[in-house]
Amino acid sequence: MTLVGHRILIVDANVDAATRLSLHLQRHGCEVATAPTLESAVPIASVLGPKVVMVDDQFGVSRLRSLRGVLLGTEACDHATKFVCLVRTQAAAQVMLLTDFDAAFANPVRADDLVAYMTEALVAPASRTASQF
Repeated sequence: MTLVGHRILIVDANVDAATRLSLHLQRHGCEVATAPTLESAVPIASVLGPKVVMVDDQFGVSRLRSLRGVLLGTEACDHATKFVCLVRTQAAAQVMLLTDFDAAFANPVRADDLVAYMTEALVAPASRTASQF
């Protein structure tokens, strides 16, 4: 399976990082949108209907969990939607895996590792996959 046609939302205030990741995912055939804030992510998700929502941990665990809850409460996402957190350290990755996120990747994130995770996660959406790199 490829990632062609899968919709991904990247929420990151670092526009350069979000753009680089977006371009990489687009090369794999994904439809990608970016949002610089948690607040701006909700209306974008409503239009996009993402299968994967990637967020940066700079927003704080409680706000990220809140965004996840809001998105799951809309028609934009369902329980097959994967929520992935990009974090600063392996310790932070462990925390995020315990707070309802499907995966956490410590920076710097290797884009190919992320694509491999998403390919696997989208093939078997019923299984909870916890990945760290």
